Amino acid sequence: MKTLFVALCLLGACSGARASRQDCERILDRIVDIELKERGYKDPMLQTIKRATFKRKLDRELEQCVGRKLMPNALTCVDKAETIEALTHDCLGG
Repeated sequence: MKTLFVALCLLGACSGARASRQDCERILDRIVDIELKERGYKDPMLQTIKRATFKRKLDRELEQCVGRKLMPNALTCVDKAETIEALTHDCLGG
């Protein structure tokens, strides 16, 4: 999942508030939600397993996110994003 890495790179180009760990977890959670939806995981138990797997794979990237700059209203945009492309380009300035 290079998605979070791309999102983190884009965060570095933004001006605004710095991302807290909570902000980064919120972004990661939304990325995982979109990935699960795009891959068609509908079973709640399977979603739980896949969510844990994705989060484990992205743990290092999460640490790199903390302290990066966010655009104004970035997190609101992240919450509303329906695709990874929208999240990275529209919300994180790519």
